Amino acid sequence: MSERRDNHLKPALIGGAAAGALSGLPVIQCLCCLWIPAGAAFAVFLASRSEEPVRPGDGARIGAFAGIAAAVVHSLINIPFQEVHLAFYRRVFEHLSEYGQAMPDGWRDFFSPQTPRGFSAIGFLLGLLIFATIFAAFGALGGVIGASLFARKSPDVRPPAGPLPPQP
Repeated sequence: MSERRDNHLKPALIGGAAAGALSGLPVIQCLCCLWIPAGAAFAVFLASRSEEPVRPGDGARIGAFAGIAAAVVHSLINIPFQEVHLAFYRRVFEHLSEYGQAMPDGWRDFFSPQTPRGFSAIGFLLGLLIFATIFAAFGALGGVIGASLFARKSPDVRPPAGPLPPQP
């Protein structure tokens, strides 16, 4: 059993790294809920190329681990893009404030360039924990879907035909 899990580790890391990289880039980040299940299904595809078939339970485990790997890669890629994300959210809130008067007081101060920003280890770890939880769930879903898509079809083995019952 341990050897089987070791055979699934490398595909999960490859699929998770691909999904994390795609979900961490600012332009294509909006498809994050697509990249994680797709990366998990890709990991299951890679794992299904081995001699042993991948069952749905194995697919869920591979997908969940791929989701956790994707969360790590996603969080690391997001570090240099913090200012880009901040500018994007500032524009979103400015457009929202044009249409609604219910914006909280001080929201402009939160996004102002004078507000000290930078890397926060606690914020990074909290974000990593949140992303790992969400990505593991989406990855498990993608792994189960991948296991059903890439499952090897067993040969159609029919039991041998016995003697026919007597005809009256």
